[in-house]
Amino acid sequence: MTDTSTGNAPSGEIRQKALQQELRELLDVVGPGPLVDLLLERAFQLKATDIHLDPSVDGLRVRLRVDGLLHDVLKLPSSMKSHVISRVKLLGNMDITERRLAQDGHITNAALKVQRDIRVGGAPTIHGERLVLRLMPDSESYTQLEELGMEEHQVEIIKKQLNRPYGMMLSVGPVGSGKSTTIYSCLELLNDPSKSLTTIEDPVERRITGVNQVQVETKIDFNFVQALRGV
Repeated sequence: MTDTSTGNAPSGEIRQKALQQELRELLDVVGPGPLVDLLLERAFQLKATDIHLDPSVDGLRVRLRVDGLLHDVLKLPSSMKSHVISRVKLLGNMDITERRLAQDGHITNAALKVQRDIRVGGAPTIHGERLVLRLMPDSESYTQLEELGMEEHQVEIIKKQLNRPYGMMLSVGPVGSGKSTTIYSCLELLNDPSKSLTTIEDPVERRITGVNQVQVETKIDFNFVQALRGV
């Protein structure tokens, strides 16, 4: 028998329900600006990795990805759909008049109450624009290789390869599988004043002191090939 009362619910589930209630109460008293700001702030507090804004016939579905799973937190009415989408696009320096093509945006920590960055991806659907916000990890927080779920001998193999003078390591997998976390963990092990380290990234997810990080920018035709030539 399963107890569905909040008294025995996991703390994460309780916080998500509290967020649902908080956002619903604000719907009728604040505009899209404060609502989006609060959603972003609470998403970071819940340690969410993504925010999905999915349009539908009768409104906008708001979901958070926590611990790899998407959770419904709010259903906005149709009257607010375009306002919320426009607010996020403005924060991300995206073209709010363009609704037919896919766009990428970047919300910097200067626009947030927390020192974090957000990557925004937008694309048209039959019900309107869809936005996915990727909440970048804390730039000061790194995961050790030993904390990634590897066996001890696997960690030793990686460290041995990192100490080689040349070569290539591939970190591959689906979205959210830990590719970037693994590479940043390796980079942190290599980060030594005696070495010259340069990365070419799209996007730069974490700022690392002592590493020359290059951001690819397709809008000005600055791609990986050109960046590598510059390196």
